[in-house]
Amino acid sequence: MKFDWHKLREDRAGTLVTIKEVPAILIRFYNEGNYVDIYGIVDSGADETILPGWVARKLGIDITTGELRKGVGCGEPFDFYYFGEIKVSVGGEDFSIPVCFVEDDGQPPLLGLSGVFARYKVVIDAKKKTIELKPY
Repeated sequence: MKFDWHKLREDRAGTLVTIKEVPAILIRFYNEGNYVDIYGIVDSGADETILPGWVARKLGIDITTGELRKGVGCGEPFDFYYFGEIKVSVGGEDFSIPVCFVEDDGQPPLLGLSGVFARYKVVIDAKKKTIELKPY
């Protein structure tokens, strides 16, 4: 599967900081009859797939029922809630990946090593601004 980079807006405390093209793919998350389609940034520096709190609410998930864990991102500590496997769809392929949520609604959705990278060889071409997912 091959995807073009996507333009995402970055907000900080409700203030638009920038709009830029990033290696992001459209991914659908499912839970108990609910679903959310979002662009997730393919992030080789993220161990986990980490989603903002608003995604959990749309999926009908109370994040505080997850396992509270500690993490570090960009040198800053943060709390997140681990939920285990959630069904997803990427490019018409359905599978499950482990997912974590943070309370921060402004957190960009990050697709980390334990999810998409564990299933696919990921080729990011910065010059062509494409992402290719090749099944192992």
